[in-house]
Amino acid sequence: KAAPTYTQTAIRHEDIYEPIDFELTELIRPDKTVSLKGATITTVRGVETKRESVLVWRNDVESPVTRGINNLSNTCYLNSVLQVLLNTPCVHYVVRGGDALKMKTNPKVNLNNVIKELVSIARSKTMTPSYLVNNLHALDRKFTRGRQQDAHEFYLLFMNNVSDAITNHFKGKLKSQVICPKNHISETEEEFLNTSLTIHNSGSLKNSINAFFAPSAKIKGYKCDGCKRETEIVKKYVPYVNPNVLVLHLTRFDRTGRKIQSHVPFETELAFNGDDYALYGTVEHLGSTINFGHYIAHVHGANGIWYRVS
Repeated sequence: KAAPTYTQTAIRHEDIYEPIDFELTELIRPDKTVSLKGATITTVRGVETKRESVLVWRNDVESPVTRGINNLSNTCYLNSVLQVLLNTPCVHYVVRGGDALKMKTNPKVNLNNVIKELVSIARSKTMTPSYLVNNLHALDRKFTRGRQQDAHEFYLLFMNNVSDAITNHFKGKLKSQVICPKNHISETEEEFLNTSLTIHNSGSLKNSINAFFAPSAKIKGYKCDGCKRETEIVKKYVPYVNPNVLVLHLTRFDRTGRKIQSHVPFETELAFNGDDYALYGTVEHLGSTINFGHYIAHVHGANGIWYRVS
């Protein structure tokens, strides 16, 4: 039987959803528009990447989108992140490639087996990640079953404990610079799995990104190695190595736990440090505070259609 052909197409978001199965995966109709208040935006590098790359879907994928994940008592934060990861081409192809996924330092919870099992069934039947939910506390004690958690924190916990064969696709590098008035520059490299952006009064995603890389306010009392004395400096980040998959975290909660409701417009394509990225997934928090609400995901299927997963 010939493998189905899926064509990447550019469509608009919508505010009307058509249910397509009982697990609450929903097809988004392409004739309406919607404004998503995404908590986490995930994009893949190379809009025009060749089809044989692991960064885009090939003709061999058996279904354009994953099935649902059962909610095991307040696990919407976990389900939403997993849905985006399972609809990430490089995660699918790395796991299905047959290469052994090396363990990381913590053997208490084998996330490599978790992701392999989920990828193997994700496009054919409903998933129930009981082992993962029951053992997350072994990686971080605050992740106890039955308690709502932060999706962004779960993403970092998962990526820091799964095989580097997967993580490396999400990993980039920044240069952190300290600059004095005489332009002496002290520079260090930092790896990142996501970029956390301030969104209050930013007006757009691009403005938030520009603000992240803008120089800080002047800081007094810093001892400059070049000047050999105390002086004022500014700090800034400079993009260095772009990840294959760029994860942008919109910081929607202030220090008191109050949610920042600012609207942040974003496009389905993003130019970032010389690379073009195509949007394929979002994780969105619905609710007014950090302690209350519901997480959902939107994923771009291999057939070019957007799906809402709740």
